[in-house]
Order: sequence, then C-alpha cells, then structure tokens
Amino acid sequence: MQLTDRRDALRAALKLTDTSSAALAVALADASPAERAALAKTLPASRLLRQEGPTPRAVFALVALGRKQSTVVEYLAPWEKPDEVQRQWEALGEVVYAAAVERDTAWVTAFCAELVEWCASRPHLWELALRLLRARGIYLRTPEYLQRFCWQLGDAPWEHDDAGRPVSTGPVEAVLRDLRAFPEALERELWDLFAFPELGSHGAVVNDRREQWNHAFAAVAAQEPGFRQRLLDESLGCLLRDWSAKNITLALQVQRLLAPTPTEITARADRYLAVLTTTPSTAVTLAQGMLTASLPTLDPTALLTASPAVLWRKEKKLRRAQIDLLAALTTGHPQTTSAVVELVTSVLPELPTDLQAHARKRLPTLPSPASTPTPSTPQPPPPTLQPLPAAAALPEFVGDADCAVAVCALLHERGDGRELPRVLTHLRRRPQTIDAAARKLADEASQWGACPLASVAAYVRALATGVELQLPAGRYADRVALRSCEPVPPHWQVEMPPGYWQAHTHGTQPQRLWFGDRFWDSHAPRFLWDVAVADACRGGQLANSPLPPLPARWELRYWEPTERQARAVLFLPRLPWWHASEVTAEGFAAQWADTGPLATEYAFRFNEARWLAGYDALAAWAGWLLSANPDVLAAQFFPAIFAATRVVNVRGVADLISALGNTTQVPGAPALSALALATGTKEPHQRAATAEALANLATHDLLNPTALAAHTLTHLQTGHLLAGRLATTLQDTASISPLAAWRTQETLTQLLPHLAPIRHAHKLVTLLACLAHQQQTPIPIPPALQPQTKTKTQLASALKQLPVPAAGAPGRG
Repeated sequence: MQLTDRRDALRAALKLTDTSSAALAVALADASPAERAALAKTLPASRLLRQEGPTPRAVFALVALGRKQSTVVEYLAPWEKPDEVQRQWEALGEVVYAAAVERDTAWVTAFCAELVEWCASRPHLWELALRLLRARGIYLRTPEYLQRFCWQLGDAPWEHDDAGRPVSTGPVEAVLRDLRAFPEALERELWDLFAFPELGSHGAVVNDRREQWNHAFAAVAAQEPGFRQRLLDESLGCLLRDWSAKNITLALQVQRLLAPTPTEITARADRYLAVLTTTPSTAVTLAQGMLTASLPTLDPTALLTASPAVLWRKEKKLRRAQIDLLAALTTGHPQTTSAVVELVTSVLPELPTDLQAHARKRLPTLPSPASTPTPSTPQPPPPTLQPLPAAAALPEFVGDADCAVAVCALLHERGDGRELPRVLTHLRRRPQTIDAAARKLADEASQWGACPLASVAAYVRALATGVELQLPAGRYADRVALRSCEPVPPHWQVEMPPGYWQAHTHGTQPQRLWFGDRFWDSHAPRFLWDVAVADACRGGQLANSPLPPLPARWELRYWEPTERQARAVLFLPRLPWWHASEVTAEGFAAQWADTGPLATEYAFRFNEARWLAGYDALAAWAGWLLSANPDVLAAQFFPAIFAATRVVNVRGVADLISALGNTTQVPGAPALSALALATGTKEPHQRAATAEALANLATHDLLNPTALAAHTLTHLQTGHLLAGRLATTLQDTASISPLAAWRTQETLTQLLPHLAPIRHAHKLVTLLACLAHQQQTPIPIPPALQPQTKTKTQLASALKQLPVPAAGAPGRG
C-alpha cells in the first residue's frame, strides 16, 4: 500500500462511527517508520485522544503513530489508577500490544524500556513489556529491566514482622517456580545479575527475598549440569571487579551458599589469591576462609606472594587471619617456614602490640623483642629559629601583553593577588595597556559592589577614562535598631533615610523601632586593599614591597556572640582571635597591626571569606605583603581560617597557609596558632597546604615543636580542632621530609601527656607510635596515661603500640 493510499484509509477510518481499532490496523499494516512519521502529521494522535478519550481507536493511533515513547507511556500509565478506566484495561491492553508489536525494533525496544520504568505499581505494564519483548525476540539488557525482573520473581503479598520490617509471605519455592516459568532467564537475566554493580546489592535478592533466591540458586545448581560451576565463576568474577563492598553482597552470598569444595577452590586458586589484594574487607575475609580449606593442595609460593597485601592493611581482623593462614601453611608445607618467618618479620614492627604477640605465638621462630636489633637514629639538633633573608621583589612587566593578561585574570577571579602591585604600577605608567577586553571586564566587575575586584575594575576605568578614582570609605556596617524614644548614642555613626519606620510587635505591646546602619572604621584586609589601590593611582609606593617586621605583643582572646549575632557564625559559642598591643608602627603598617576591631567584625570577616568575590586574590596579596609578618597575617585572617574548620568553600585559606609556610621570619604565637587550627580544616586541599607549610618551616629551622604543641593543645581542649583531622595532616607533614617527620614526632611527644580527655586521641598516639618505630626512638608512656593502659579502649591499644624504652634506658618523654 502506497503512502497516499494509507493516508486515504486513515482519513476514512476516522470518519467511521465505530471507535474500534480494526480500520486503523488495516491502514497501518506493515507501514515503515518513515511512513508512520508522515502519517502522524495527518493524524495527531494526542489530539484524537483528547477528543475521544481512551477509545480503542485513539489508543491504537497513539501507540502506532507516536514518536516519543515516553509520551505514549505517560498516557498509558495513569490509566491504572481510576477504577472506571481500570475496567477497560483488558481491551486496551490488547489494542496497545497490537499497535506496538508492528513497529520497528528500535522503537519497540525504547518503548519497553519506558514501560519498565513505569511499572513499579502497574503490573499490567510489566506484562505488556514482557509480551512485546518475547514476540519480537528482544532482550532488554539494562539495569532497570533487571531490577524489575528481580522484584517480579516470587512476587507475593507482604506482611510486617514485630520490628515493622516488610516480610514476604510467599513460599520458599516462589522464586524457583517463577524461574521455571521463565526458561530464558536461566541463560540471560540470571547471569546479568553479576554484570552490573547496582544489581549486586538488589534489595529483593540480598534482603527481602534472600531465602527464596538462595533456594532457587541451590535447586538449579543441583539440577542443571554446569550451572554450579558457572555460578561460582560469575560470583568470583564480581569480587575481582572494582566494585564497592555494598555491590559485592550478592557475590558473597552466592559463594557462601554454594560452599565450594577444596577441589573447586584449588581449580580457582589464582582468582581467590587475587581477591586478597582487593579493597573490600568482606571479600578478603571470604578468600581467606576459602584458601584455608584448600591449603593442602595450594601453591605455597603464590600464597606468600599475595600475603603482603593483607599484612600491610589496617584492619586488625584481616591481619590476624592472614597470620593464622601463614602459620597453617608452615604446618602443611614445612619447607615454607623460613619464607613465612621472613615475611612476617618484615611487617612485625608495624603490627600492634597484641598482634605481635599473636604472631610470635603462632610462629615461635620469630625473633623475640629482646633480640630485635634497635640501632639508634641520629637526632637532629633543635631548630635554630633564625630569620631568613628577605624575599626578592617581583620584577616589573617587560611588555604590555603580560600585564594585560594579568589584569584580565584578576578581573576573571583567576589571577594571583601577588601580581597586584606590579599590575597597578605598570598600568599607571602605560595606560594604553588597557585594551577593549580589559575595559569590558572592568565594566562588568564594577557592578559587583564593594569587593577587591571591583576596586581593581574602578582603577582600570579611572585610567582608561581619565576620571578621578573614587573608592568607598573603609567602614564596616552593622545593622542596629532603636526605639523611637531612644537617642542615638554619640559614638554611633548611624546613617539612614529620614522617616524610615517599621512596626514591630514584642509580646502584646507594639513598639515602633528605628532601623539603621551603624558604621565602624575598619582596618580589615579588604579595605586596606582599597587603600593600596588608591595610593597606587596617585603614584604612591605604599604597598610596592613587603612590609618590614612589625613587633607587637600578642594575646589570645575569645569573642562570644550575642543571640542576634550567633546565626552569622553558625551558632558557635566562643570564637578565638588575637589582640595586638604595644605596636610601634605608624601609617599603613599600623593599620595592618591593628586587630582591635576583630571582636566587632568577627561575623563580618567570618562570612566575607565565604562569599566575597576576589577574596582569593586578596589573601594571596596579603600573604606577599606580610611575608615578613606572619603573626600579623595570621591575626588578620584568623576568622577566615576558623571558618574553614566549620564549612567548606572558604576562599583563600590555602594561599594564606602557604604564605605562613613561606615566611622569612620565625612564626610567633598567632602564626603557630593559625597553623595548628588549619590542620583541622574541612577541605583536604587546605589540610595538604598546611602539611606543606609545616614541613617547609621545619626544613628552614623556623618551626618550634614545643610552641606548636602548646597551641595545638589549646585548640584541642576548646573543641575547635578535631584529633582525626589533626592526625591526617601531621601524617602528611611527616611524609614530606625526614626533618619534618622528626619535628612532627617531637610535637606529638609534647602533646602525649595531655591526650587522655581528648576525643579520638588514639589516632594521634597511633601516628606517634608509627613515627617512633620509623625513627627507632623509644617513647615512654607518661604517668598521666598509665591508668589508660589497663582499660579496654582504643587509646589503650594505641598506647601499647609505642616503643617503650627498655629498663634503665633513657627515652623521650
């Protein structure tokens, strides 16, 4: 039938009063996809469905001519809900099937995939999808189809146990019965359960109907030739894939269910040995049990080769089981005793004390603690704590092109703030450097409000247009409210439009309040950035080189926010900051050393580090400007570093920490306190920057371990620093250089006597024990921690790992 004939037949079918689908089926019989697309323009199926409702003719046209499968299924899926339409489903289901089965393979495949997506509470859609797939010989190999397949097998009414958990009421043979009724599943679906990670933890198979599925696996394995061996291979293959511990649940379930014999294990010994090197501990435990059962026929060399991967893990249970497995190997294969002893001896210093005792019990030929050689490691001298030569100034730009690139990078929030002084100087000398791109970026950045990049944009526009630079005054605004009868205190600088009133109800008495902004003069870094930009525009040299050392006396204080201020600082009760006194500097340098306003601006500085555009550049510039003043830098940005310990995406913290690590002066109390606090930041890259900063200071003999330990202990005791994050950062520090490892060990040794009340202190003690073993340095247990060794806590286990000095031998304490 030609396309014109089909179109005429289609129009004739629509004129019939009979709403059956017979006439449409004749008109569309054997139509190609191109013909159906053309006919869909003659008969918009969705319009016919709206006119007639769910008649067989309208439904047939929708399925036979619909282009998007999702649209077709959206019309079909709601029909299961209304009772009056549900009664029509049997007839409509036949119509949908008759219309869909004639379409091309690609369309039917996508249509069945959509049906599977919608069939969670609509069993008729699942039956329709299965019927279409079987009729067309299509296998829908997708995770969604297989997940629905698992739920459909053994489907039965549900009840709830005493704990409220859903329990299937179907018989144990339910899944096996449905599998027998679905013979192709034994060749396709059942094996694909091991092909997709998400199916390895399917709720129906490993939880809700686990008993029924296990019965089906066991019954088919006993009856079908070759099924058991293939099931062992498929499940074992899952354990060797890079899947999570959750997604190998089904594979473990099958392995335990089938309980392979020693002969079956030996035939797959290389694969079970490979499982020992995988990440999930549950898989390693299974492999250890299987290999133990097949030890008499196992290749001893292969087991020895795979064992180090387990012995160097952190899980004590796995390490103990591997030692037992190796001990059993020496019993069955005496010739391996020397190799096993050599292997265990190599990891013996890294084992906890109780595991060392267990290893010596199982392998009596291991060297005793007294006979283990303990050569002394030369101790480095104490840090000299002498300032380094001042850093060299950055050279000026050679050409305009490099400066233009730096300007655009700054305005794009990708620039380095350390470039700011030479960028400002070069632009003032050669305004023609500002090209059209830079002017456009400056126009856009100037709309951002008060921020460092807006100041640079204003500078660029002033040079480009010849207009005088106008920057806002460095003042911090605080929202205040006064009753109508209250006078404005003389020390308040309240500015607001006159007549701005707002009704406020307090209890039952209405009060009229005056809302306004109280302004404080501020020396926050963002305002000092504006001072430097304005000075550069006038040709000044205020910030063209790092500031000289600014001596001051520092005192750690705590700011306690009011109830109104608490929300801005995440309801934290006491927030640390450093107060400077006895400052002798003047002018611009004195403004940097003035940290008095911090108590008032804490919430402001806490949040501007999170949201202010260009804060990264500001932090990098301040780090360069204060390279000889690490204490001033740390004090000014202490709220930002503290914010990074509580929230993510705090800007500029990594640049600040790097600047503290690259200082040329000996870090004082504020700098060491900031570094100690930064070891507990939330983001890993910030902690990595802290580790590099501490290692760099140790390399240049600028790090005082005793002082660092004192400030670290202060933050631990106040709860501002978490021991787990501290241990991770110090471990990274120790891995950078031998001298950094020694300074880290000295810091932890100073902390050790005070760790008893600290939560998760065992992580710090474990790190100290590891470093002490590496440095071969005995660490005596302090008297304050002696009672802890008699308890059954993680701290007690960690203390037992310390290399305690022999009787009469000196130790570091």
